[in-house]
Amino acid sequence: MKNTLSIFCRWSYPKSQGGIPMHNYHLMNLLNDNMEINSISIHDQYNIDNLINKKGLQYFFIKLPFKSMFDLSFRFKVLDNWFRSYKDWIISKQMFKANYNFSSNIMEFMDIHSEGYYFLKNRNYFKNSKIIIRSHTPWTLLRKYYQAKDKKNVDSKWSYNREYFCFKKCDIITTPSKNLKLNLINIFNLNEKKIVVLPNIIDTDHFKPLKIRKNDGRFKMLHVGRFNRGKGVITMIKAFIKLAIKYDNIFLVNVGKTDKNILLECKTLLKKNNLDQRVSFENFIDYQDLPKYYGHTDVVIVPSELYESFSYTAAQGMSCGRVVIASDIGGIPETLNYGKAGLLFKPGNVRSLIDNIKKVYLKNINPKEFEYAARNFILDNFSFKVLKTKYLNFYKGQLKSKK
Repeated sequence: MKNTLSIFCRWSYPKSQGGIPMHNYHLMNLLNDNMEINSISIHDQYNIDNLINKKGLQYFFIKLPFKSMFDLSFRFKVLDNWFRSYKDWIISKQMFKANYNFSSNIMEFMDIHSEGYYFLKNRNYFKNSKIIIRSHTPWTLLRKYYQAKDKKNVDSKWSYNREYFCFKKCDIITTPSKNLKLNLINIFNLNEKKIVVLPNIIDTDHFKPLKIRKNDGRFKMLHVGRFNRGKGVITMIKAFIKLAIKYDNIFLVNVGKTDKNILLECKTLLKKNNLDQRVSFENFIDYQDLPKYYGHTDVVIVPSELYESFSYTAAQGMSCGRVVIASDIGGIPETLNYGKAGLLFKPGNVRSLIDNIKKVYLKNINPKEFEYAARNFILDNFSFKVLKTKYLNFYKGQLKSKK
C-alpha cells in the first residue's frame, strides 16, 4: 500500500493558476507514481468537471458555509479584515472535518491564511501523521512591503499569532528559497533545522524555447502577473516611457489581471506621451498559452516591489530561454543565479531598470549567452527530472522519522 500525502489548499488548478495551486498541481503529478496523493480545496464546479478522475489523482472539495455573508462583508471595509480572518478560521475547520474521509501519513498546508491552524489546535486527532507547512510567503513578512492604502483590503487580524502558532507546532517547514528560510528564522525565532529548502517546480517541457521566433523588427518587453502597485508596474511603465520616446521600435505586452485604478494611472501616463498604442494589456491568459508569449518576446520584466520568495514569471521566462530582468528582492536573485542567468535591478528604481533594458536592447551584453544560461539553470535546478528525487527523499525521510 502506498503512503498517503494530503495537500490542503483553498485554491486548486486549473480554476486557480497562481503560484501556490500550480506548485501543488506539479507536486501531485511529480509524486503520483510513488505516493497516494489527495488534494483538498474549496468546492468549485469548474475544477470538479476538469479534475475528477484525471490522471488518477484524488480530489476532495469542501463547501464554504455563509459564503454570501463573506461576499457581502468585503463591501464594508471596516469589517473586511475581521471577516477575512474569520473566513480563514472557517476554511481551516471545514478542511479538518473533510480529513475524516481518509487517513494520511503526511498532511501539508500552505502558510498563507494559516489553513493548518485548526488541525494543529486539535493535534491529538492526528498523532500518527506528520504535519508540514509549505511556506510561500507569510503575511507577517509580506505586510511591511504594502502601502497603507493597499494593505487595507488584504490584511487579516491575528495573522502573526496564527502563523507563529502553525510554524511552532508543525513538524517541519519547507520553503522555495534560502532567503525565505532566513526570514522565517529571524521573524519567528525558528530553529534552522526545522526548515528545509525545496525549490518550486517548473514544467520545462511546457516552458521551452520556440524553434522559430517571429522577427518583425520590434523589441518586445513582456510583463506577466497581476498589474498592481506592489508588482512594480508603475516603475516599469515609467521606464518604458523614457525608452520608448528615444527608441521607436520598443513595445510592451502585459499579461495578467489588472487593478483598475493602477491601470488608469498607467494608461494616463502613456497617453500623455502618445505611447498608448505601443502597450497592450491582455488580461488573464491561460497557463497553457503562456509559452508562446514568452517565446515571442525579447526580454521578460519582473519589477516586483513586494517580497517574493520565488518568481514563477522569472523562472518560466528563463525556461523559455528568454532574458529576464528582475527586481533584486527576496528570493528572486536565487532564481536568476544571482545575476549569472538574468539581470537584476534595484526595486522601484526607474534608472536602474532602464540601464538593464538598454544592455539587452543595445546588445551591450550577449543576449544569447544569457538565454542559454537561463534555460540551463532552470533545467538543472527546477525541472521535474531534478526535483523528483529531492522531493521523494524528503517525504520518505518524514515517514521514517514519524513518531
